[in-house]
Amino acid sequence: MKNLLLFIICLLCGALTLQAGPGNLGKGAKNLSKKVLRKAKSSVSKVESTRPAKRRPTTHISETTQKVTEKRPSRQGTQTTAPHHTSTIKPREPVAARQTRTLSMAQFSRETPQAAPSAMTRSMSRIEKELADLEAQNQALLAEQQALSFRTDIGKSVLYAPLINGESLGYSVTVVKVGEEIFGVIPSHSLYYDHGFSHLSKNFYVNIVKEGKTQRVPVEVVQVSPSSMLDISLVKFAAEDEKFLVPLEISDAPFEMGEELYSYGFAAGKETFITRSVNAQSLLSVRTNQAIEGCRSGFCGSPLLDAQGRVKAIHVGTVEKMGDIPDVSYGAHARFINLLIDAYHNKGLAHYNLILNDQRMAVINVDEYVSAYYLFDGNGKLIAQQNITGKFSESQLRTALEQHPQANYLQLTTRKVAWKEETNSAYKANNVSAQTNEMLNNPTHFNILEENRGKTDKTKQQHWYNLQTQQIEAARPAIIKM
Repeated sequence: MKNLLLFIICLLCGALTLQAGPGNLGKGAKNLSKKVLRKAKSSVSKVESTRPAKRRPTTHISETTQKVTEKRPSRQGTQTTAPHHTSTIKPREPVAARQTRTLSMAQFSRETPQAAPSAMTRSMSRIEKELADLEAQNQALLAEQQALSFRTDIGKSVLYAPLINGESLGYSVTVVKVGEEIFGVIPSHSLYYDHGFSHLSKNFYVNIVKEGKTQRVPVEVVQVSPSSMLDISLVKFAAEDEKFLVPLEISDAPFEMGEELYSYGFAAGKETFITRSVNAQSLLSVRTNQAIEGCRSGFCGSPLLDAQGRVKAIHVGTVEKMGDIPDVSYGAHARFINLLIDAYHNKGLAHYNLILNDQRMAVINVDEYVSAYYLFDGNGKLIAQQNITGKFSESQLRTALEQHPQANYLQLTTRKVAWKEETNSAYKANNVSAQTNEMLNNPTHFNILEENRGKTDKTKQQHWYNLQTQQIEAARPAIIKM
């Protein structure tokens, strides 16, 4: 730019010179040319001063210098270090280390500003909901499929036992096999005379499908347990009828909270299939929810099956409402079926431990029931007692022990359930038809179970437990006078 301006000025000076003529270039023209040249140089200087100066790297001499070197590969392939450029530069100030930390998802969502959900986010939420709905539908289909697989032979695994007074009511009978033996399992309370004619007897009939036709065949109760304790009893079939049955396998696996179970039985004489889940358990039974619309009568005796179709419990009763919880049902542990079978082969003898607070407090036989308990202090003084008129309650006894921490001894009174014979006159008094009588094994009499809690019962036993030493006493402590 500077050279261009000078060139233009020279042209102007030449033009002035030509105007004056070759011989007439006098002092005035020369002065004018010098003046113009000075002005031009002055303008050029101003232009130069307005231009931004080129910045060149400034080096500072410091005690700390760094030599910039560059490694260049040699022709032989080895690394050699050769100085390429050397300068003294000011070291860069060190940058403070960045503070880093790990955030959990909860902290991240709390500390990160939440933007409005995008279209993709809304779409993902909708997809997740649809997947959850499909999963629920899939579980329902699996349960239905499981139900169908159970029902394939369930009609030969769970039988219907109509009451002696007609077809509208009855009980369910679960068929099981242990070793090479086949048994039926019924609720013991079905053999009691507590509800008029709503009971079975020691000999009764069940419906079996034979060659496509439902036939009624006789069975016999061979081992019992009290309704107030285990509440299950064994029945035997005739050898010629067993080939038409499809027995189920018994499982003694422990229950898990929330475990899904399946039940098939006869409610009001109609085939009924339900699913239920475990919500509590005790020494004698497991508690589940149950939802059966309409009449539930007759469902007792039905099995509680696991996902593999094995019997884990036998349904023995339902409470319509327990506090705020509706439809609470109970099942006797299937492991007690094996105990009954042992008693059947050992003249009625088979014992189990009565456990409370993880302590064995008594050893009782399968046909025994607890009719009362007593608490004594260290001096042998009676401080509490309770007669049990119905189902034995572990929680009731546990509460009594908590209310009397000074108790030193616990005494449990047990009795045995027994058969009681009834004559046919009771049926005639209630207008039972002759056809019904003919369906009994012995139309002149029948046998029912009874828990005799009175003084006439000769089967009374006393079981003593020392609460301080946590040991079972072989006999009544000498300090206690009764």
